[in-house]
Amino acid sequence: MACLFDSPSVRCKQKGCEVVNRLPVPNHLDQETIRINAPTASEPLRILCKDCWRLSTYSGPQEISTQPFPDIALSGETPIYLIEFVCGESGCGLPIRVYKRDTRVLPENVAIYHARAALGGLDAKCPAGHFLSKGRDQGCSSSNL
Repeated sequence: MACLFDSPSVRCKQKGCEVVNRLPVPNHLDQETIRINAPTASEPLRILCKDCWRLSTYSGPQEISTQPFPDIALSGETPIYLIEFVCGESGCGLPIRVYKRDTRVLPENVAIYHARAALGGLDAKCPAGHFLSKGRDQGCSSSNL
């Protein structure tokens, strides 16, 4: 029998999708977990939904709730992926981070493709308003957070 543990989470904001995406528990030894759980207007949390593959943006800690999850959902079997794009405009270099939790292993090119598409494809822009098509894909990494 699985035990339930409270974990930070966000509900997909897309119409018709009610999926709750689990976030990693904040850990002071891992700054990425702190960043994920403390979104701001200038550094929002962008989650690519595990079910509908659409992007939801959260710009404040008030948008994060706590939900009970079975201990199996907290195992390393459900990694969280970080897909990062960096603006290529001269003198800019601002990053855009997109996170996705999935039980499947995602090839890097698939994760990057879906994240870029969710950001607007060729019309995707960095926080300063420059087109990301001039930038570079920083890549994709996964972590068992």
